[in-house]
Amino acid sequence: MKNAQNLTEMGFTEDKHPAGTHMCLIYSSEKERRRVIERFLRSGILGREKVSYFADVMTPEEVCDWLYDMDIDIPLASG
Repeated sequence: MKNAQNLTEMGFTEDKHPAGTHMCLIYSSEKERRRVIERFLRSGILGREKVSYFADVMTPEEVCDWLYDMDIDIPLASG
C-alpha cells in the first residue's frame, strides 16, 4: 500500500508538489521576485499552510508591511 502524499500548489505554477518541497528561484528583476513570492505567500497563507520565506533583501517588518499591502492578514508570532 502506497502512502498518500499531500500535494500542494506553490502559487506561481499550477503544478502541485509534495508538502515540504524546497524551491530556489532566480529572478531577473525585483518586480519579478515580488510577483512570484507574492503568489507563493498568498497561496500558502490563504491555504492555512505553514509558509517559510527566507531572503536577505527584506527585513521581517518589510515582509509584514508587504503582506499587509497585499490584503493578507497574518497572525503575529508569539515569542
